[in-house]
Amino acid sequence: MITVAKADKAFRAAHKPDPAYRAFSAKDRKRLGKRLPEIMLSLLDRGGWCSYDDQLFWLCDPDDWEKAARAWLPEEATACDVLVRSSFGDLLVWDGERFWLVLPHLSQRIGQTSDPNWLFGSVLGKAGVHFHGDLADETAAARKACGPLEWDQIYNYAPALALGGSAADAEIAREKGVVALSILSQLAPIEAIVF
Repeated sequence: MITVAKADKAFRAAHKPDPAYRAFSAKDRKRLGKRLPEIMLSLLDRGGWCSYDDQLFWLCDPDDWEKAARAWLPEEATACDVLVRSSFGDLLVWDGERFWLVLPHLSQRIGQTSDPNWLFGSVLGKAGVHFHGDLADETAAARKACGPLEWDQIYNYAPALALGGSAADAEIAREKGVVALSILSQLAPIEAIVF
C-alpha cells in the first residue's frame, strides 16, 4: 500500500515543477478539499497550480476543466474532476469511483484505478512516464513552433487525428483547451476501455 507521503516523495523525485501560474489558496482548499485526493492537496500545498517537466503536464483546478471532462465521460458520471492534463490535452479525470485517462486524439477513455496514491506514486511517480509515447519530444517541437502554453491552452493537431490526420503530417496549434477538447469529443465515437 502506498501512503500519501510515499506517493508525494515519488512524484517529487520524478518531476520538476515549473513556476506556479496561480497559488493554491485557502479558498481553493475550502472549495476543493473534499473533492481532491490527499496526494494532490499535498502537491498543491507545496507547488500551487503549476505544470511539471517544462509544461509536459499540469495539475488542474477541476472547476476550470469540468466542461471538457463532461464531454468525455458518460452522462451518468457523478463527478468529472480533471486533476491532471498533458500539454496535448490528455486528461486524468476522477468520476467519483475511478480515474479515467482520456486520450482525445485517439477518441478513447480508459478506466483505471480508484487509488490516487498508487496513481500519483507508482504511475506518475516515475521519471519519463507521461500520458503517451513521445510526449516530451512532441511538446518540445510544438513549443518551438508555437511558443509556450498558457495554463488554459493545449497543443492540438490540424487536421484532427480523429478525422484521419496523422501526427507526423499535421500542423500544431495552441488552442484554448476546454474548447478544443469539447470539439474533439464530437469528431468520432468515444471508445471506453476499463481495466
